[in-house]
Amino acid sequence: MTLHTLLKFITLLALTMSSFAAMSGPHNHDKHNHQQAHVHGITELQLVMGIDQIEIQLASPASNIVGFEYAAKTEDEKKRVLDAKAILSNPASLFKINGIRCKTITSLVNVHGLLSAHHERNKQNTHTEITANYQLSCSSVETVKSIEFRIFSHFPSISQLKVQWVSETEQGQRVLKQSNNRLVFGD
Repeated sequence: MTLHTLLKFITLLALTMSSFAAMSGPHNHDKHNHQQAHVHGITELQLVMGIDQIEIQLASPASNIVGFEYAAKTEDEKKRVLDAKAILSNPASLFKINGIRCKTITSLVNVHGLLSAHHERNKQNTHTEITANYQLSCSSVETVKSIEFRIFSHFPSISQLKVQWVSETEQGQRVLKQSNNRLVFGD
């Protein structure tokens, strides 16, 4: 990917994300918590497709993934967090990219707030999110026909997946559900 193309993607992604954020609902302006309020059941995903790479960013309220938003206390809760992290660390099990072959370059999953004792002390003012970042190396990305989002089958508490994407030829956003979990390109 050339520098010019990369800058174009960053600009388009920033425009898409800012318009998506403006539409995404209320913000919490509490003086102790300046994070945007999240909504249980809704997970957000940003997708950038370059010539031979796909980058994915995922953010979800922890309750969608593990069923709670506080530091895990019991062995069962800790196991749920570690199991979720293992599933989220394997993008091939979450996203079926049709039309090309991809190989994972990086997969970074952040569940720190769920395994941190410090988080427990601030429990009532915190809405913990799980985030994941993926970088995939792919054959020609121009031939991607669709992406099937299998995350719903792993985490049934996710009722909606808000997807924003940008590629060299298009950009957009769509809300996907369990019953309609495919993003088709060129529609």
